[in-house]
Amino acid sequence: MDTFDSACLFLLEYRESSSKLTVSSPNLALSSSSRWSRPRVGGPKLNTDAAFPARESFIGCGGVIRDEHGSVLVCWPIRVVGCFNVEVAELIATREGLRLAVEFGCPLAEIETDSLLVVHSISSPQLCSTVGLLVRDISLLFSSTDYGSRRHVSRNRNMVAHKLASFAIISSSDKIWGDACLYFISKFLIVDLQ
Repeated sequence: MDTFDSACLFLLEYRESSSKLTVSSPNLALSSSSRWSRPRVGGPKLNTDAAFPARESFIGCGGVIRDEHGSVLVCWPIRVVGCFNVEVAELIATREGLRLAVEFGCPLAEIETDSLLVVHSISSPQLCSTVGLLVRDISLLFSSTDYGSRRHVSRNRNMVAHKLASFAIISSSDKIWGDACLYFISKFLIVDLQ
């Protein structure tokens, strides 16, 4: 990790510790129904999210693929250059997650996102719409990943992906970690499994 990324990570962790979202905070002592859950069917689960910096021409996409025990198989924060609306940004995050699932050989049992727009767009594709090409890409990737089910979840149930997307905004480069993740994400992974 370079010096700039280390400084960004320090800043992000400082902001986390200054806010109400710390491990010792009651906000993270979530009930089991409001945090990540194991896949209903055996196999890895993909969680994705997108984040939007104010007045910038890029988005942050983050995601994590975890096995049925909650162990991280791969996680990533990446930036995508362009000005996108919420639906397109969330679809891009989902597409990138599926692309990485294919790249890392992860047959997915489930896909979760905190964007109802994504679930609707994928469930009822309108290929002639403004998001049609993205939905087509996602459909092609689904067929490559032995894809299971997709569903909408609350932000609390998608917190790791959300934090990774937020980190992508302040990081100087894209990151992809297999079998590992940054310390600030491990706090949320631990809370999910308690």
